[in-house]
This record gives sequence, structure tokens and C-alpha cells, in this order.
Amino acid sequence: MILNHIQSLAGEYGNNRTIYIGDGGGDYCPCLKLGENDHVMPRKKFPLWERIHSNPSIVKATVNEWSNEGELETTLLHLISAFDGNHLTYASTETNLTSKVHSRPASTVEVNQSL
Repeated sequence: MILNHIQSLAGEYGNNRTIYIGDGGGDYCPCLKLGENDHVMPRKKFPLWERIHSNPSIVKATVNEWSNEGELETTLLHLISAFDGNHLTYASTETNLTSKVHSRPASTVEVNQSL
């Protein structure tokens, strides 16, 4: 539900790619809605990773695994730099399940070191 909302708002900015980062079993169903241009980043040895690896052909998105904050940061920055548009749309989900979608130049996106 939230992923659909984020993707529809991202389309308003002309973006059509999603990077989904997760580790829990509840992240599996949203990953099945991702397309071939999207990326899913499951944390290694966690429920999402295990479910994807039990049947990898069902996930259309490119799978980029990570196991620590260094790998997460490196992979995420690499994916962001590979976006060919001028703007990157990213989402933050608040604890009350309200999603916010933002658009800004990809070159200004920074990853918080405290991941």
C-alpha cells in the first residue's frame, strides 16, 4: 500500500525507479511489486534475504545484498550515482505510516553515517 503510493508520487516527478531496502519478512510482498528497473536491497541472512533466495526467479527487481552499514552505504551510493536522470526520488516512512516523497538532484543525496 505504501509502496504503491510512493511509486505513484514518484511518477509525478518523471522518475520510474525504486530502491527498496529491507530485512524483515514483511518486506517480501512489496518487493514482489517492484519491476525490472527497480532494486531491492535485502540484508544478508535476514528473513527478506532468505525468502528471496528460496525463490529468486519471482523477484523482478535487481537484488543487491548487504550485511553491514559499510556495504549498505557503498551499494546505495553506487545505485544512486547510476541513475541517469537529473533528480532522484526517495521516500521516508514515518512511524505513523505516513510516507513522504521528495525529489532533488541526485548529486546532493547523502547517506547518514549512523546507519
